[in-house]
Amino acid sequence: MNESNVIHQHITPKFILNNFAIPNNKKPITYVYNKQLKEEHIDSTQKIFRRDYLYETLNENNEIDMVDNFNINEKSLANIEGNLWAPLCKKITDNPYTELEYYDMGHIYSLFTLQLLRTPDCINIIKKYINGFVKSNLQKNLKEYELDQWTKASIFPFHGLKPEASFSSYLLLEKLLKYRIVIYHININTTKSRFIINGEEPILIHKYELTTLSLDDYYFPIAPTVCLCLRDLSLLNNRFSYNTPMIFEASENFIKSINRTSFYLPGTLLASQISIKDNMNILI
Repeated sequence: MNESNVIHQHITPKFILNNFAIPNNKKPITYVYNKQLKEEHIDSTQKIFRRDYLYETLNENNEIDMVDNFNINEKSLANIEGNLWAPLCKKITDNPYTELEYYDMGHIYSLFTLQLLRTPDCINIIKKYINGFVKSNLQKNLKEYELDQWTKASIFPFHGLKPEASFSSYLLLEKLLKYRIVIYHININTTKSRFIINGEEPILIHKYELTTLSLDDYYFPIAPTVCLCLRDLSLLNNRFSYNTPMIFEASENFIKSINRTSFYLPGTLLASQISIKDNMNILI
């Protein structure tokens, strides 16, 4: 196999995980809390929150396609992470008040979209949906490799097809574009607490019931001091459009809420730049 081929594929981009690394170390390492064992240890960001062949498709023998399509999704994700998302997130974490261009905000929407869809749980959900839809509407039973190929092609827009062909990402992006971008940042001079990340389910979905209105907000900690949000204002402000993000200083209660939600999400591990035992707003 070519040495450039990637087998260990991260659920959350490494550049995000590296943001949660302990400062002043030669290699990116982070505090890792095991929710099942209730134990904390230090580990490399390279080794956590990854699965073997996560974004690869099966061939007709129901084996990983190591020839025709191998690493197309992985290397395309790595390209967009390195050239678009990482520089943008660094610009925001360096200065949350930095002016964002239209294309910057477009990259934020695409980051949320693909991060929501690329987790193992979401891949399995889409797989079940496609299988049920095909059985009910096309009266066809997909073979295992067909279902896997249809699912991956519906999520990752890297196969030289029209955007509509990757219909899962296309539909979700169309939905998220109606949301307002919000940036929460921690003032390190007044607040000792830091955001943590659940790298297996890094985006948190908060649902709000306001009388007859139901709103969903999406929160994504991208660094210990910065959390991106897509806020649903469509039902409250459907006559207005916004060209710039809203920016707020994160309160202790907000940090506690985000960290607790990460704690209760599915998955085993949490990652933090500071010891979770020392971060009193992570655990209840």
